[in-house]
Amino acid sequence: LKANLNTKVAFRASTAKNSEVILDETGAEKLTVPGRGLVKFIDTQEFQAMYLSEDQARELIKNK
Repeated sequence: LKANLNTKVAFRASTAKNSEVILDETGAEKLTVPGRGLVKFIDTQEFQAMYLSEDQARELIKNK
């Protein structure tokens, strides 16, 4: 599956080696902000995605 995808996305990886497995380069292990990620298409770009903690998600579901 990995070889068939042109775009690679990673959120925080536990080690530089794991980042290399996902993106073919290090960097994802340095992400510290929840929801922050790296996307690699032609070059690697950092992005901020929406992040909900488990407690926030439970509260949304409970109030729906």
